[in-house]
Amino acid sequence: MKRARLGVVTALVLLAANLVVAGSAAAVEDDTGTVVPMAGFGSLIVDPVHDRLFLSGGSTDDKILVTDLSGAAVGKIADESGATKLALSPDSSTLYALLPGQGAISAIDTTTLSEVARYDTGGQAGTADRPVPTSLAFSAGRIWFTYTQGDSGGLGSLDPADPAAPAARTELGQGYAVQSSPKAPGTLAASFQVAGQPELDVVDVTTGTPRITAHAPGVWSSRLVITPDGQGVATDVNGVLRLTDLSWDTDYSSFPARGWSLSSFAFAPDGTMAGEGWDGMGSLVHESVVTAQPQGTQRLRTYDFPDFQSTGITVQDIAWTPDGSRLLSVIDTMGTLRLHELLRPRAAQTSMGIAYPNLILNTGTALPESGSVSSALPFSAGAVVHISRADAAHPNGVVLPDAPLTSDGRFAFGDTPPGTGTYTYQVRYSGDADHLPSDTTATIRVAKVLSVGTDASSYAYGATAKVTAHLSVGFTGGKVSLYAQPAGATKQLLKSGTVDSSGNLAVSYKVTRGTTFTAVFAGSYDYFATTVAKSVGVHASVGGSLSGYYTTVLYGSTSYRVYHHTAKQKYTMTVAPARPGACARLLVQHYSSGSWHTSKDLSCVRLSATSSLTYSFSYTGPVGDRFRVRAESNPQATDTANLPTWSSWAYFMIRT
Repeated sequence: MKRARLGVVTALVLLAANLVVAGSAAAVEDDTGTVVPMAGFGSLIVDPVHDRLFLSGGSTDDKILVTDLSGAAVGKIADESGATKLALSPDSSTLYALLPGQGAISAIDTTTLSEVARYDTGGQAGTADRPVPTSLAFSAGRIWFTYTQGDSGGLGSLDPADPAAPAARTELGQGYAVQSSPKAPGTLAASFQVAGQPELDVVDVTTGTPRITAHAPGVWSSRLVITPDGQGVATDVNGVLRLTDLSWDTDYSSFPARGWSLSSFAFAPDGTMAGEGWDGMGSLVHESVVTAQPQGTQRLRTYDFPDFQSTGITVQDIAWTPDGSRLLSVIDTMGTLRLHELLRPRAAQTSMGIAYPNLILNTGTALPESGSVSSALPFSAGAVVHISRADAAHPNGVVLPDAPLTSDGRFAFGDTPPGTGTYTYQVRYSGDADHLPSDTTATIRVAKVLSVGTDASSYAYGATAKVTAHLSVGFTGGKVSLYAQPAGATKQLLKSGTVDSSGNLAVSYKVTRGTTFTAVFAGSYDYFATTVAKSVGVHASVGGSLSGYYTTVLYGSTSYRVYHHTAKQKYTMTVAPARPGACARLLVQHYSSGSWHTSKDLSCVRLSATSSLTYSFSYTGPVGDRFRVRAESNPQATDTANLPTWSSWAYFMIRT
C-alpha cells in the first residue's frame, strides 16, 4: 500500500508529498490512534499550564472537547455550536472560541471548563451584510478578530472585561487570519485581501487602536504562526517573514518551498516546527508533515500515515506538547477523528545503506563491506554499528566486531565467510539521544566461482607450466586475466580473454624460479570482483662434474671416473639461477660392505661470483674403493626463489 509521508526537517523545510526521500520512513507509533468523539473538527490548541488539549468541533459539532495530552477525554464545553478557531489568554486561564455562524466569540474558564462570557462581533443578526469573524487572537489585553463583510472586512477587537461593549472594527480588507504571541506583546500579524489582492500586515495594537507597521502586498496566508522567539511570522505559502519589516527570513529559507502550501503547522518551544502540506495546484494530498529547526536545510525524520487516496485519511491539525517531546496530529479517516502521537519528533531519522546488499563471493575471499548511516545530524565520537553474520549453522547469528561510525556516518568492515553457503549480515545502528535507530542486511552467497590451477605443484628449472583459470557455470562468457609473478620480479600479464564454453582460460609459461599465478575476474552486477592465486615451486638447476680422472669404466650400468691413487679428485658444481656467494652443500659417500656411507658432508661451501665452485679432495686408498659425490643448492632454504635441489650423483674410484 502506498504510504503518506509525515516527516521531520531541519531549517523549517517543507517538502512536497511526492518528493522521493532516501531511506525508509518511520512507522506510525500507534496505527489506530485515540478516537476523538466528535462529529467534526475546527482546530486544536494546547494548554501548557493545565496540560490539556482543546478541540473545537467546527460547523458540524456543538461542543469543544477537552482531553489530556494523550487524547483521553476529561470534559467538554457544550453549546459551542460551530466553534472553529481557538485562542488562549497569556496565562491560559481563559480559552476564546470563534463562533462564525453566530457572529460571536465565547470565553471559557479553563479550570471549570464552563463558558463565562460571550461577545458579539458586531452587525445585525440575520442580515446579509453582517460581519463574519474568521480568526482570533489575544494581545494587549483585548480580543482581536479578523472578519469579512461582503467584499470588504477588516480587524475588530473586544474588551474581555465588558461583554456588553460593542466590537470596535477597522476596515482593512477581507480578513482571513490573525495571530499574536506573548513574545511579541502588542503586535499582531494579520492577512487580508484588498480589491482581490492578498496582503500581509504587522499591526501595532498597544494603544488599542490598530496601526500598521509593516506591509507585504502579494503575500497570502490563511494561517499564521508567530515564531517562539517572537521575531518572525510563518505563513502557509511564503515561508517565514520578519515581524520588523516582513522581509523574508533566510534562517527559514527552505520553509516552505515556494509553490507549495501548508494546511497546518506549529512550533515547539525551542523553535522546532512541524507542518503538513498540500501541493501548489490545490490538490489535497496530506501526505507530508515535516518538523524542522531554524538554520538548516535537511529533513530530520519521515513519519508515515496511510495516504488519502487509498484510505481517505487527512491530517486536520498538528500541535506540540508543552515540553516539545511529542508531536500530536488530529487525523480524519472518512469521518472518524483520531489523535496520533509521534514520539521523539526532534530525533533525526537515520537511513542505512550498504555497498553490497546482494553479492556472490568467491570461496576464501574477504568481504570488503562498507556503507553509511544517513542523517541530517552528525554522529558523535564513539558511535558504532553492530554487525552479525548468520548462516544455516548459526541461524541466530555470530556477533562480529563493531564498526566505528565517522561523524558523517560512514563505516566499513571486513569478514571472510568460513565456507560455501549463504550468509546474512545484519548491520544495526542503535541510535542515541539525537538519532533514531536503523538497520539493513546484506545477503552474501559464497561459492567456488573462480579458481586457478597448474598441471604440477613444482617444476624443474626451465620447465613449462600449464596454467588454467576456471570460471564456474553461470559465468560462461566472463572475462578473466591471468598473471605470473616470479619470485623477486614484477607481475606480468600472460593472457586476458573470455573463458571458453567449459569456463576455462589456459596459458603456458616457462618457469625458472618460484612463481605465483593469479587469475582475476572483474565481476558482474551481482558478483564481487575477485582474485585467486596459485603458487608453484621451481627447482634450481644444479650441475656437477668430475675432472682429473684418467679413464672411465662401467660397473653394471653405472659409469665411474677412475683416478690414480696419487691424484686429487676435483668436483665442479654450477647453480642456476645464479646465486653468487650463497651456500651449497657437498656430499661424498663411500661404498663399503654392500652399501653407501657418508664420508664427507660439507654443509656450506660458498659459490663463486659465477655461481659455481670447484672442490678438490684426495682419497688414496684402499685401491679399488668406489665413491660418489653430489651437490645441493639452497641447503639452508634461505633462497625463496627456488626449491632446494640436488645434482645427480657423480661416481669415481681409485686405482694404482
